[in-house]
This record gives sequence, C-alpha cells and structure tokens, in this order.
Amino acid sequence: MSQMSRDLNTVGTGVYCLLQSYPELRDNDTLLLFAYLNKFCGLKKALGDDAYNKLKEICLDNATPKFESIRRVRQKIQESGLFLGKKRQQKLEEAELVKEVLGYGANFGG
Repeated sequence: MSQMSRDLNTVGTGVYCLLQSYPELRDNDTLLLFAYLNKFCGLKKALGDDAYNKLKEICLDNATPKFESIRRVRQKIQESGLFLGKKRQQKLEEAELVKEVLGYGANFGG
C-alpha cells in the first residue's frame, strides 16, 4: 500500500467517525475541516481558544473563499504553465527530456 493510500485511509477513517458522530458536519466542509484538524491534529490546542475561534469565524464567513476554490484556481493557473511548483516543473522537464531521447518533436501527443 502506498503512502498516499495509507494517508487517504487514515483521513477516511477520521472523516467517517466525525460524520457519524456530528451530523452538523455533513453539509459544511469548512466545519468538517476544522473538526478534523482539531480532533486529529490538535489545532485548537496549538492556537489557543481565542485564535482558533477567530480563524474559524473568518473561514466560515460567506465572504471568505473556500479552500477548494483557491486550490482549483491555483491548478488552472498552473495548467497554463505559469507559477509552477518545483515538483511540477521537474516533471515537465523530465517529460521533455524523454521526448528528446525518444526523438519526438515539440508536437508530441498533439
């Protein structure tokens, strides 16, 4: 089993338990995230009650973009080739090298 599979399995177990125990989390991913980070990662203990409650308030505000929206926009920007992370840049460079070694032109795959 890969590390990613183990991570997803562990997260899945935690999310399952939270959804089973706290029905109010079933319709709100932000609340679910806070509950998960608090229960399994010690967020509230690390931040203290005041900072935790303020952060939760900000994240639950309708004016605050959701994490998934931010992630999707980042993904779209990077798909255009801008602001690539180191891992993505390295994979693209490796792919170009493979195309060169195999003798494929710039239009490979398209």
